[in-house]
Amino acid sequence: MQNIAERTVTRSTVDGEITEHTKTSRYKVSSEEDYLKVYIRTMSCLHNVHGIAVPVLNELLMRVGYNNQIVLAPSIRQDIADSVGIKPNTLTRRLTDLCDAKLLIKEGTNVYTINTYVFGRGKWADILEHRKSLPLKIVFAPEGVEFIDE
Repeated sequence: MQNIAERTVTRSTVDGEITEHTKTSRYKVSSEEDYLKVYIRTMSCLHNVHGIAVPVLNELLMRVGYNNQIVLAPSIRQDIADSVGIKPNTLTRRLTDLCDAKLLIKEGTNVYTINTYVFGRGKWADILEHRKSLPLKIVFAPEGVEFIDE
């Protein structure tokens, strides 16, 4: 709990007396926003994603909205390609690789959603709810994790 005090001094116009008013408001401030830290290179190896697809994934994750979607307008595609040092056609191929690895799910033209079983943005309750909408089923087995398209 954190206290904030506001002090306002006003002068009465009737008798010239100075009156003082203090207002204290209390509110709760969380110590830290919800977040998730992802080690992209490690996670990429687990999903067999290598080469230029790793920095592409990093650029994409910086653009994830709180709805766990990435919208890639042509100018954003060009920005990503320039940032990574590739051509737009190469970016398109890497997006396909990331979808094949089940890290991204193509929703429509230039719209992708991230696999919230792997990473997500926002509050945990919202991520859990988002998982219900994914067209994937996750199977945990002794030999590893498998994503199955539904």
